[in-house]
Amino acid sequence: MANTYTNIILHLVFAVKNRESLIPTRHKDDVYKYICSCFGARGHHVIEIGGTPNHVHILFRYNPNEMISDLVRDLKSASSVFIRKNRLTPYMFNWQRGYGCFSADCGSIDRICEYIRNQEEHHSRFQIKEELRKLLIRCGMEYGEEYLFDDV
Repeated sequence: MANTYTNIILHLVFAVKNRESLIPTRHKDDVYKYICSCFGARGHHVIEIGGTPNHVHILFRYNPNEMISDLVRDLKSASSVFIRKNRLTPYMFNWQRGYGCFSADCGSIDRICEYIRNQEEHHSRFQIKEELRKLLIRCGMEYGEEYLFDDV
């Protein structure tokens, strides 16, 4: 539609099933490039991507022509197939069910990018479950402790 402008920035987080460390460091760039290509093919733009061997953070400009749940479902499915097909891990690879997706203030992009780039260092002090809990509290969201990155 003419004269329609959107700038929706989202911070997406999802984990490897059972929070296992199955994304080998030597292959994480391949996984991240593949994920970025999936976003681009669907009209979204990745601003920053990073994580650890057991989870991924993606800061991106969201194309509102697609439902977030469809995007995440298809992204997780395609990237799981990519990881298995290319034998990037010797183990059966799947992503955990569910995800966290948070709106980001345009003025916070640099800070969030820095946070995503420093995930390895950050997680030497905090576990992913604790990190997600802090994000949910900061955003004022109600949640069930028993469901934080656990299969239900």
